[in-house]
Formats: sequence, structure tokens, C-alpha cells
Amino acid sequence: MRRVLFTDYDGVFHPVSDLKWFEMRLPLDECIKRGRLFRWTYVLAEILVQHPEVEIVVHSSWRLLHPESKVRELLGPLSDRFAGIVPREYDRVDGIARYILTQGVADYRILDDHPECFPASPPELIVCDSEEGVFDHAVRERLREWLEG
Repeated sequence: MRRVLFTDYDGVFHPVSDLKWFEMRLPLDECIKRGRLFRWTYVLAEILVQHPEVEIVVHSSWRLLHPESKVRELLGPLSDRFAGIVPREYDRVDGIARYILTQGVADYRILDDHPECFPASPPELIVCDSEEGVFDHAVRERLREWLEG
């Protein structure tokens, strides 16, 4: 059985406030470096170390702005778990639903800092604080409960 973790990027792997570097119109890699973006990917990597079966599918808007190879690269220590992106022609909720349906995913969780995008508030949704992401203790605990349950 496939186990999938659907992930957003902003507010999950770095604080949303660190996106301010993009306002300066700097090159992408410079914004990532100065903002220390994706600095919490290691936190999720450590949680998942005992669960090699878990794949990552990205539903972040970054999938709309960059090629899939870049979306994967940005995951750093999690890039080996990258299983793809939700279809670009859908928003995050419909894209996740479409992916689940077409790929036969039965066991999954969703990491996102925008619960308002999920009007049905599915039990699989793990809401992150936009400034704490996966660094938040409560988020890590919910992930561990899923992984060990």
C-alpha cells in the first residue's frame, strides 16, 4: 500500500515571512539562500527515516512556477522520496483528490498552512502554523501518530 505525504512548501518547510527576499527581485537561488528557505526539510527527513515507504507529492504553488526537476531538488534531503506533483491544471485540493483517485493512494496525510483551502477540513490534513511549519512540535506529533498508527 502506498503511503503518501502531500506537501506545501511555504509555511511548511520555512516561515512565510522569509519570502520577503522575493520582493527584492533577486534570483531564485539568492532568495533561497538569504531567506534560508527549505531549512526545515531535514526535520521531516528525520521523522521519516524509519519509514522508507513514505513518498512525497508536492501540491505547493512552486509546482506552477518551476519544472518538476527543480521542485524535487528543493526538497533537499527528501528528494529521494519525491513521487511527483499534483496535476498543474488543478488547485491544491482538487489536485490532491485527482492524484489520490488516479494513483490509488489509500494512506496519506496533507501538510499545509492554509486550512481555508480545504473547506471540508479532511481528517488527513495536518495544519501548519505559517511561521513554524514542520518545526512545530504539534505537527511533528501528528505525523508520528500517522506513521506509527
